[in-house]
Amino acid sequence: MGDADQFTAVFNTFVSRSAYTPGQLATLTSVPKMTIVNWLNGRVSRPRGWHGLVEVAAALRLTEAETNQLLAAAGQPSLPALRNQPAPARVQQALTFWQTAVPTPTEPPFQAVPLLPYFVGREAERSALVRGLAQERQTAVWCLHGMAGVGKTSLAAQVVYDLRHHFADGVLWARLDSSDTMSILAAFAAAYQRDVSNCLDVASRSGVVRDILSSRHALIVLDNAQTSAQIELLLPPTGRCAVLVTTRRQDLSILAGAQRVELRPFAPDAATSLALFAQILGQTRVQAERELLAQIADELGHLPLALAIAASRLAYEPGWQTAQFGERLRRVSQRLQSLRYETQNVRRSFEMSYAWLDDVGRLLLAAAGALGRQDFAAEAVAALTGLEEDTAVDGLRQLFSLSLVQSRADGRYTLHPLLHDFACELPPPDGLAERLVAYWVAFLVARRYLPGAVAQEMGHIQVAWETAVTREWIRPLRQMMDALMPSLLTRGAHALAVQYLTQAQTVIETADDVAGRCWVLLRLGQVAREHHQLGEAENHLRAGLLLARQQQDMALEAQLLTELGVVQNCLGNFAQGKSLLTEALPLACQTKVTDSLLIVLEELGILALQEGDDEAAAHHYQEGLALAQAQQNEAQSVMFFKSLGALYHLQGAQAQARQLFEEGYALAQRLGFHKGLMLLANNLGVAAFAAGQGAAAGHFLQTALAEAERLRDEQAQALIRQNLTHWTQQTGHLKLFI
Repeated sequence: MGDADQFTAVFNTFVSRSAYTPGQLATLTSVPKMTIVNWLNGRVSRPRGWHGLVEVAAALRLTEAETNQLLAAAGQPSLPALRNQPAPARVQQALTFWQTAVPTPTEPPFQAVPLLPYFVGREAERSALVRGLAQERQTAVWCLHGMAGVGKTSLAAQVVYDLRHHFADGVLWARLDSSDTMSILAAFAAAYQRDVSNCLDVASRSGVVRDILSSRHALIVLDNAQTSAQIELLLPPTGRCAVLVTTRRQDLSILAGAQRVELRPFAPDAATSLALFAQILGQTRVQAERELLAQIADELGHLPLALAIAASRLAYEPGWQTAQFGERLRRVSQRLQSLRYETQNVRRSFEMSYAWLDDVGRLLLAAAGALGRQDFAAEAVAALTGLEEDTAVDGLRQLFSLSLVQSRADGRYTLHPLLHDFACELPPPDGLAERLVAYWVAFLVARRYLPGAVAQEMGHIQVAWETAVTREWIRPLRQMMDALMPSLLTRGAHALAVQYLTQAQTVIETADDVAGRCWVLLRLGQVAREHHQLGEAENHLRAGLLLARQQQDMALEAQLLTELGVVQNCLGNFAQGKSLLTEALPLACQTKVTDSLLIVLEELGILALQEGDDEAAAHHYQEGLALAQAQQNEAQSVMFFKSLGALYHLQGAQAQARQLFEEGYALAQRLGFHKGLMLLANNLGVAAFAAGQGAAAGHFLQTALAEAERLRDEQAQALIRQNLTHWTQQTGHLKLFI
C-alpha cells in the first residue's frame, strides 16, 4: 500500500464515480483545484499531509472503509488514528462525517449525482420515466438511450430526484464507465451497512448484494452502460426494485425486453435551446440576441452538451461577442475545436463511441462524413467504400446501435451535424474522391429527367461537384452538368446553374480545353434563354457555334443551332428561327442528341401552329411526345402535353384539351417542374373559363401567377395578370401558353 501508482488509481476511481469535477471539489473543500488535478494525473505521487485527503473524502461521501483505503494508498494513517490528532477546524468538521453519515433505517441511501443547474425541457421523456419506474411491479427495467452529449445522465438525475421519496429503501447510483463492478457492489452494500470486502470475487460479492436488495424497494441507476457484462452482475433479483440504465448503445442483449426511452437533441424550433441559453446567459441577453443565439443552436444541431459549452464560453470567457463566436462555429475546421470547456468536450464524447466500432464501422462513418450534411442512402456509402451493399447495411446497423447514425422510416440514414463534422476528420477510405465523383456522375446520368430524385441528393451532389472542381477533373464536370441541367432548369434554379458553369469554365480555361469552352458557352446560353436574357443568350450561343464548327463537333453544333433557333423565336424572328431549327434537325438525328431533337420538334410545332398548319403542328407534337416518353424525359413530356392541349383547345376540342392539360399538370406536380406548373395552370385556367367554371379558373390562374413569381418570369407574369383581369371582369379572351 502507498505506492504512487496505487494512490492515483484509487483516487481516480472515487472521483470518477462521484461525477464531480476538480473545480467542484475545490469549491466544496479548502483544497486548491490544481492540487486535486495533480492528484488525479499522478503529477503529485503522494500527498504530503492527510488534511486535504480527509476533506475530499468527506466531500466525495466515501465510506469509512473507502476513506481508509484512500489514506493507506497515500501512505497515511487510518481514520481511527487521525481522530485524536490536532487539525484545523474545517478538518475536524470533515472527520465528523463518519460519525453521522452511517444511514439508519429511517434514512435510506441517496447516491444520486447533483442536479444540473441549467437543465431544461424533456417533459415528455421525464414524465414517461417517472410514471414507468414508479409502477408497483416486479423489477421494472427502463433503458434511456441516445447519442453522446444528448443529456441522458442529466435527465436520469431529474427523474431520480422526482422519485426520491417514492422508493422507501433509497436510490443507488453507479457510473459504469468510470468505476469497476467490485467497487460498485461494495458501495451498494455499504449503503445498507454491509461490508463485502471479504468477498474477493465479483460473483460472490454480487450474490451478497442481490440478497441485500431482494426484499427492498430501491431505485438503481446504472449510468453510461457500455456492455451487458457491466450490467448483469448489478441487476437486483426479481422483486420490488426498479432499474434505470442510461447508454449510448441500442444493442445490449441484457436489455432485451426492457422499456425504452430515446433521447434526441432538442427540437429544431430552438425554443428549448434558447431556454438552456437563458439559464446560463440570462434571459435579458437571450432576448437581446435571440436571432444570433438561434443561429448558433442550429449550427450545433441543438445538442445539449454543445449548447451548454457554447453558452458557458460566452458567459464566462472574456472578450467573446455572440456574433464573433457564431462566426467561428460556422467554420467547419473550428467548430468541434471550439466546443470544449474545461472537462466538457464534444469531440472527446464522440471518440468514446467511435472507439467501439470495428473496421467496417469506422470506414462507413468516414464515408458518411465525406457526403453532404444531409440524409443519405446505404447505396451511397457502400459505393464510397467499395463494400457490398449488404455489408454496408450491416455496418450502418452497428453505427445505429451505438447512436452514431439515425435510421429514417424511408430506409435512409442521418448523421447529427456535429457527428458529421467529427466524421469529416476521420481518415478517408482509399480512392474516396474518385469513388465519390464517379458515383454521383452515374447517379445523375441515370436520373437526369427525375428532378425530385436529384433535388433530394443536392447536398451530396454539391460535395462531388466541389471535389471535381478542386481536382480539375473536366470530363466528370461536363458529365455531371449535362445530367444536372434538366433538373436545374426544371426547378428554375438558374442562379445555381450559372454558379456551377462559371466554376467549370474556370477549370476549362486553365486547361485550355476548346471543346470544353464551347460546351460552357452552350450551357450558359441555354440558362440565359430560360431566364429570358435573350441578348446574352444569343452572344453565348453564336460564340459557341463558331467554336463548334471550327472543331467540327457536330453534336455541339446541333445543340447550339437548336438553342439559337429557340432564341430567335423568342425574339420574334420566326423565319430565322425556323431556318436554324431546320438546319439543326438532321444533325440532332444523326448525332442522336435527343434533348435537342425534342426541343426542335416542339419549336417547329409552335411555328407550324402560328402559320395555321395544324396538321404539321400535331405531327411534330405527337412525334415529340412519343420520343420524350420513350426516353423517359418527363419534363419534356409535360411541354408536349401543354402544346398538344393548346392545339386541341384552339380547334375547339375542349374535352381533349383539358384532359391533356390535366395529365401534364399532374406530371409537373410530381416532378416539381415549376415552369410546367406555371404553363399548365394558366392553360387549365383558360379552359375552365371557357367552360364557365369561374371558381376553378381563378384558382388555376392564381396558381400560375405564384409559379411565375417564383421563377421571376416577368413575361409570363404579364400574360397571367392580363388573364386574371379578364377573369375578374368576365370579359375578353384569355390567352394560352402555346
